[in-house]
Amino acid sequence: MKKILFVLLVSLILLSCSDEDADGDEGDLPFSTVYWKSDGNGFIQFSTNDPNVHNFAFTYIFTNNNNQIIFEIECKKNSGNRRKPFGMIFGAQDNQSFYSLIIDTEGFYSIWKYNNNYIVIKEWIKSERLNTGYGKSNNLKVIKNSSTFTVYLNDHQVHQFTDSTINGNRIGYYVSIGSEEEESFPNNPVDVRFRQR
Repeated sequence: MKKILFVLLVSLILLSCSDEDADGDEGDLPFSTVYWKSDGNGFIQFSTNDPNVHNFAFTYIFTNNNNQIIFEIECKKNSGNRRKPFGMIFGAQDNQSFYSLIIDTEGFYSIWKYNNNYIVIKEWIKSERLNTGYGKSNNLKVIKNSSTFTVYLNDHQVHQFTDSTINGNRIGYYVSIGSEEEESFPNNPVDVRFRQR
């Protein structure tokens, strides 16, 4: 009987200890998501380590503070999968009709249109104009002239396209979350910061 009580007591002590593994690493962090809130340093933050949002994309669309023909933001990714895209929504009518200029931390960019389904305007391509790595800011800008869009990365023109199927003037932010294999939740969150320029 004493032996059984001792085993139960040891089991309870082990269960109540911190969630450290055999290597001494700290246990898992609690799940949390920050949806488009000020980070106190002039940026809007989106951050999550919640495994329930694997393979999701998040958008935040708002009125363009610039005139109706210039769309410009600054963005940076502090953590998360290096190849999962983030960037700017532009020319948006609403949440179902918009263009997007997206980048990753390895120096690639792409341009898409969403109008009830995604259509590629510019396939993923590497650009020397992008700053690479975590915490590195990039300025994304698109100037609209009638139905022609001129795309700039860090003030260097990289592409131009013509399309008249979407006629909005709203701007926004975009973040894509990777799969369970691509992200390391909860200990390494996706953390992306934005600000309109």
